[in-house]
Amino acid sequence: LERRSRTGYDTRLLYSRTGGSPLFVTELLRYPELAGPADGDWTGPVRVPPSLHDAVAERIAHVGEQTAELLAQGAVLGAGFSLDDVAALSGLGVEDCARRAGRALRAGLLVARGDSFRFANDIVRRVAYEAAPEPVRVSRHRRAARLMEERPEAAARHHAAAGDWLAAAGAWLAAGHTAHLAFANTEATELLGKAVDAARTAGDVRLLIEILLRRGRAYTDLGRPDAARADHEEALELARDESDSELEARALEQLGWTALYARDAMHAVDFAEQATELAESAAAAPGALPSATLLLGRVRHWDGEYAGAEAAYNRVLAAEPDETTTALALAYRGALLQHQDRFAEARAVLARAAVLCRRTGEFRPMLQTLFFTALARGDTGDFSGALRALENARRLIDAEKVGFYRAGIETTTSWILQEVGQVDRAREHAELAVELAHRGGGALELEQELHALLAVADCDLLLGREESAGAAVAAAEPMLERSLPFRPRAAMRLLEMRSRWEPELAEALLDDARRYSSRKYEALALRTLGRPEEARAVASTTGSDLLMAQLGAPAERRAALDRICTALPGRLRTSFQAGGRLTAPVPRTH
Repeated sequence: LERRSRTGYDTRLLYSRTGGSPLFVTELLRYPELAGPADGDWTGPVRVPPSLHDAVAERIAHVGEQTAELLAQGAVLGAGFSLDDVAALSGLGVEDCARRAGRALRAGLLVARGDSFRFANDIVRRVAYEAAPEPVRVSRHRRAARLMEERPEAAARHHAAAGDWLAAAGAWLAAGHTAHLAFANTEATELLGKAVDAARTAGDVRLLIEILLRRGRAYTDLGRPDAARADHEEALELARDESDSELEARALEQLGWTALYARDAMHAVDFAEQATELAESAAAAPGALPSATLLLGRVRHWDGEYAGAEAAYNRVLAAEPDETTTALALAYRGALLQHQDRFAEARAVLARAAVLCRRTGEFRPMLQTLFFTALARGDTGDFSGALRALENARRLIDAEKVGFYRAGIETTTSWILQEVGQVDRAREHAELAVELAHRGGGALELEQELHALLAVADCDLLLGREESAGAAVAAAEPMLERSLPFRPRAAMRLLEMRSRWEPELAEALLDDARRYSSRKYEALALRTLGRPEEARAVASTTGSDLLMAQLGAPAERRAALDRICTALPGRLRTSFQAGGRLTAPVPRTH
């Protein structure tokens, strides 16, 4: 139809409006100036040609006044409605509504879809809706909004139709929050966009600030720092105009988080400096919340100031903040514990963080929690648990179509697959991680690319490709010259890899490991330096079966391997026993 008529009309929308009726299609296309707006945009409300309006009105009148009244009430509810909803709105009994709907169904004005009725097409609904005077329609929309308080998005539409813009803004804000709790941040930004427009129309500045701050956080979760910054800067300006110190402090804090995450996307030094400056300003501002201290701790953590970060995280948790701030504080503290090689503590804290992040809908902290959970489980030898955490993170990322953390997830997957003896698959994941990190181009991706290249090198060493492995390590080295998040860990990882070719570098690794309290890298450095007893003693303090399987005394190594093997499910256990990195050098006991 679209090709033959050369009208450029959206045929799917045309079908929605006419139900495919040849009469309706013909009449609508005869009046293009009424069928759609003058600019050709057919997405707006349907406008019905007079001849078609009269024909539909006559069909509605033919089914009787009572059925026409039901159709008018149902049209207020939308393109479809349930008997329970239309009965509640009209004050009629459900069975009475059912009889009236049955007459409309037989007349072709309604169709049954599952547990509800739908209008045969948009034109029938529009004519039925306009049959009532506007004051009556407004009253019905207000009643419908009250009936749907527990369905905020539907309530918001009715508030807006009634012209109650303040109530509409509040309901769309609530709907956006509901989407946020489900990690549906794309949907949240759309709902909050409607809330912003409604708050502007209502002229409520403080509500507008709240909504801008909330939408900015959703944009941050989606990896859109420019959009987030625009919302938070507007919120800050409005808060200052209102002389509201609490809202100003919150806006400053959110700008700090935006700048921190902008380091992911742009890896520019000015964003690092801006994040630090904003974090300090937010924490010092009158009316600052505990989350501002959390931001300051997070910036220090990224910059390798572990003592300052730990003090900030502990101070926030001691203040017993709200659930959202507690979720963030636990997520970040768990990551810090993992960076300090306190694996058992990290796992416990991250488990609590995961529960609260799911409850509060904190998307990026949830991704980070899953990622560091995988690292902590892998470092203790729980390879199956690590893979589960990585798959959960991958599902969240795929659902929202975002890219951050994906390279890290693939790199960590590569590491775990190496450990369980699936080296070819491990190399595929490492290569994908390099590609994803390089495509991202931000500071976080740069750090992830370094780790991904080292994962490629690990795989090549296991496959006997020493020259190729050396080339991957050489490609990773220049990345340390850039401003990276969590740089100390990246530097130690690179030193550990390089020391396999240049054992004398293990002295530098040992110095860094002791400076940053990394018992894992301290133990690995001591092994390379030919001090196995010291390496074993340090490894034994970590509670890591993985390290003990590498560095323990023979009996300790066998016991650690047995615990790792027993915890693996069937196929992973088979590949681990056949070709796992840990199994080859140690005699099997079973």
